[in-house]
Amino acid sequence: MRHGGDIYRNKVNIDFSVNLSPLPLPDAASDMIGSAMLTGLREAKYYPDPEQYEVRTSLTGSDNVDYGCIYAGSGASELIMACIRAVNPVNILMPLPCYTGYIHAVNALNSMPDRSTNQAINTQNTAYKISDAASFAGNPQIIRYFLKKENDYRLTGDILTCLTDEIDLLFLTDPWNPCGANIEDDLLMAILNKAHDHRISVILDQSFLFMSDKITYPSSVSAKELIAQYDNLFIIRSYTKLFALPGIRMGYIISAKSNITELKKQLPEWNLSSVAARTMTACSDIVRNTSYINYNISLIIKERDYLTEELKKSGFRVFHSDTAFILFESGYNLYTGLLNHGILIRDCSDYEGLGKGFYRIAVKDHRSNVLLIDSIRSLFQ
Repeated sequence: MRHGGDIYRNKVNIDFSVNLSPLPLPDAASDMIGSAMLTGLREAKYYPDPEQYEVRTSLTGSDNVDYGCIYAGSGASELIMACIRAVNPVNILMPLPCYTGYIHAVNALNSMPDRSTNQAINTQNTAYKISDAASFAGNPQIIRYFLKKENDYRLTGDILTCLTDEIDLLFLTDPWNPCGANIEDDLLMAILNKAHDHRISVILDQSFLFMSDKITYPSSVSAKELIAQYDNLFIIRSYTKLFALPGIRMGYIISAKSNITELKKQLPEWNLSSVAARTMTACSDIVRNTSYINYNISLIIKERDYLTEELKKSGFRVFHSDTAFILFESGYNLYTGLLNHGILIRDCSDYEGLGKGFYRIAVKDHRSNVLLIDSIRSLFQ
């Protein structure tokens, strides 16, 4: 499995391969987070609170959900794996391309590492058969559903025909990774309704929600209302990206109270460090009490539009994005060429359903974005 951010084996001056907030924290917010980290360090001589009382109390305020319906984790990745263990699925429907960590999480729980490579759903012909499912009880099998390039790899209503009694778990990402498109609200509700009818658990990964256009146009249905209506739904969110602190793992999950109870059984007793707990609390306070998210998304939209237009002018196919990263296609080996300029981008050739020639870049500050475009153009001179 390959992710962005490999600054440890490359000489990198600017990292466009990781999707983090491009907006520097305001001084007041930076001071709050710095103070929280120091407090967490001082408290490191004690075991963290296994009930996460302060963190969860703060999150209930910022996300408007009940205390028993929320729990924090050491990043979204830990919670995704815990969800899979709690659901204990036999057959997992996974639209592709998607975040590579999902397949990693399934394979980590699968005693037959190569088992999840056999089946696919062709969106042209959605009839399919799951073979030998019973013999693989306890070993999740991935049923692959490939999104279409002509739809910019966006989720469409075709997925509904694949939601049958044979599926136990569905992965959704809003906004989608790697293309960056939000799931339309009407489609999301249709998927959740059908999944509920067929008793399919749904992991809705909203790790980038706070940096997507959807956050400026809130859905009529809140997270609180969603989990009240759908007891099969697990919503995962993250502060790691929003506050550009990937070294401090800060994910959390929103679900029905009974699901949180079961999920906690799949996590270590102390899964959140004292530093992460204090930092998450501070981040939650900033989300609730400041306009940081609105300022951030306004910058993201402006700079994303700039990068999209400039990439198109350079002759690349650019796929629609509603968030702080952009997927595009090039026939040139941009990864190596830009790395020679000290610029790291995400080579997406390891995404199933993409392949060679696909790249993803994060939206950064304007100066960095201009430098990226200039460096790309210099490769063709």
